Amino acid sequence: MKHTKKITILHSNDLHGDFLAEQVDEKLVGGVSMLSGYIEKVRAEEPNTIYAIAGDMFRGSVIDSEYKGLSTIEIMNALAPDIVTIGNHEVDYGIAHLLFIEKCARFPIINANLYIKNTPTRLFTPYKILRVDGMNILFIGIITQDVINQTKSESLVGSFVDTAAAAAEVGKICNAHNSIDIDFTVLLTHIGFEEDRHLARQLDPAWGVDLIIGGHSHTLPEHAVEENGVVIAQAGTGTDQIGRFDIIVDTDNNCIDSYTWHTVPITAETCPRNPAMEQVLHRFTSQVDEKYSHIVARFRRELTHPERTRETELGNLFADIFTRSLGIDIMLIGSGSIRAEKLGPIVTYGDLIEGFPYDDGVFMFKVTGRQLRQMLHYMLREEAYTGHTEFYQLPSTLRLRYDRAKGDFDYFTYCGKEVGKEISDDALFTVGLQNYHFKNIESFFNISYETICKLQKPRSVATSCQDVLMLTFCKITGGLLIMKSTYLLPWFKMTTWYFRLSRLLKVSNIKRRTKNHGAVADRIFMLVKNHVLAVSGMGEVRPRYSCFYKIRHPGDCDGQSGYGVSKLDSIVEEVVRQIFAQFREVSRKKLLESVKTNDAARIQKKIKKIQKDLEAKQKELDNLKAETILVIRGVSALDKELLGTLVAEAREALETLEKQLVQAQEEYEEATKTAKRSNYICNELFTWADVYDTANHDERRAILQQFIKEIRVRKDYEISITLNASFNQVEQLKAVSTYDGAEIFEEISEKGA
Repeated sequence: MKHTKKITILHSNDLHGDFLAEQVDEKLVGGVSMLSGYIEKVRAEEPNTIYAIAGDMFRGSVIDSEYKGLSTIEIMNALAPDIVTIGNHEVDYGIAHLLFIEKCARFPIINANLYIKNTPTRLFTPYKILRVDGMNILFIGIITQDVINQTKSESLVGSFVDTAAAAAEVGKICNAHNSIDIDFTVLLTHIGFEEDRHLARQLDPAWGVDLIIGGHSHTLPEHAVEENGVVIAQAGTGTDQIGRFDIIVDTDNNCIDSYTWHTVPITAETCPRNPAMEQVLHRFTSQVDEKYSHIVARFRRELTHPERTRETELGNLFADIFTRSLGIDIMLIGSGSIRAEKLGPIVTYGDLIEGFPYDDGVFMFKVTGRQLRQMLHYMLREEAYTGHTEFYQLPSTLRLRYDRAKGDFDYFTYCGKEVGKEISDDALFTVGLQNYHFKNIESFFNISYETICKLQKPRSVATSCQDVLMLTFCKITGGLLIMKSTYLLPWFKMTTWYFRLSRLLKVSNIKRRTKNHGAVADRIFMLVKNHVLAVSGMGEVRPRYSCFYKIRHPGDCDGQSGYGVSKLDSIVEEVVRQIFAQFREVSRKKLLESVKTNDAARIQKKIKKIQKDLEAKQKELDNLKAETILVIRGVSALDKELLGTLVAEAREALETLEKQLVQAQEEYEEATKTAKRSNYICNELFTWADVYDTANHDERRAILQQFIKEIRVRKDYEISITLNASFNQVEQLKAVSTYDGAEIFEEISEKGA
């Protein structure tokens, strides 16, 4: 009689920070809340359930980038996978950071082919045996070759570089566990679907590998494939779907008896939300949304980047931005650096960072026209069109057409002139590449570093790609891009609240009344004794701000029933001009230095002292524990009761110090955040002060909407303005200002003429 058992394996790959659900065709799709809900549902229905992730949890969202993966690992902890392997993007923040993040993970992370050079020491546990319903299920982790390129800067890290070597390593692990009754073997890989098939063909059937669950290529097959007796599957990318295997295992022969595989769409109709996961998400989204919701650009139309293997509009835009901003001839942007499939027409700060999340630097080097053609000819080999190597986006300065059939260029021009004819083959061009691509220039372009150095030593021309993008958009938008501080309210939140509160007070038709109004303060909500003002009389010569509460309850409001729009706006504008005039009297350098508080340094000293005390107290406790043996033997000068008292006191002191350390570390983190926020605010204030006088009406209005929290109006046009800057910032400004009237920054009261 055949003995069988059932297991269910759920699997994801290439999540890339896809944590939030999206509206698609009027349906709510994806997101880790519903994904987690589905996994928990299956675990409740099928007791023998395993959830595996095949690499690339990181990158692709501002939530991940903002916290450098720490947010992702906390979200993954809440998702609670049973087994995970790393992908190439887990290495984006560096090997050291990855090893730190691994310590934060509450799930096993496996990889068999990364090791420390010149030693047999691996960076990760190569495999994991999961015990399910009495079965031993062996998981082995294999990484893509792409990570090899990224770890070249890590001089101490090496890897097996091809599938043949990886197959041999799988064989060693499988053979080493023949003595254990392994019922089922799974390779958890991140090498791409075709490479998975290639790997399967190199596996010895005697090793007993049953299944390959892969990632990297973002493949979403219609069905699982079999290669050399090994079943292979992948689940696309993101959280819109999850792969599901239902497998009957022949426990007598340790193999698959039968199986079904399909992908399950993650939608609100079939997947319940997980409230605990939503709480985890909210901690990060609430902070990220405020910082990243500001509009930084408006395009005439949406620009797209539908795939990595061809030139795209969005890719051309980024290539042009870097080319012009860095003053080089040609910037080559790796298609994989662009993570958005579309951008615009309205672009927020978050859209930009998600669309181009890699904040590496740029190297510039020189090549001849002949070398440039050779580089791009090599780049355009067939592997580029199948996704097996990098494809590059070109700036508008470089135009070419490549005929794949004949394997040559129809034309190759720079600024409209044919290279090799109108421009000499020996002419020099400055070319820019991101750090990662420059470090792997020989792999991607078949030109060596030594060859490049013969013309001119390469040099760094930018340390942050994102800074280049932001500064470019800042210039485009008149310097208003700097409005990205988490301390400043986004305009849409302000007006939404305004309209909502107005409706609550039965102020009708607010949108019609405010439409097309040209006054400076028309979108800043104004209060009269906490009563919202609405603009009325738009068709009249003199529109007014009307307090409808005063009109309806004249005895309960000591303000006026109405205020002239032009008069009130002119008072607001004059106050703002006074504020910005004071800013221009202040030394920017001196102010920015003043906000670098000493709190962080003081707390750091405190932390070091606590750590030193901890070490001393731990040593004392260890000595007391050693003394226990002597007490037992009767050769100690201490009696049992005294020793017990000393040990208890030492433990209590140790616990107190540990709590003090945690508290001090939290204080340090908050002090560091405060210093950064202060810097943001000061930069914003100076930028606004510089551009306000020369700004047009729309720009001034945008500044006011970000700068002013609220305006309160009393009789005779007496107003007070509360700014969206913290009291600490005001005080710091006062401390370094030579202007005697700096008290205007705290709360301004002025009377109109």
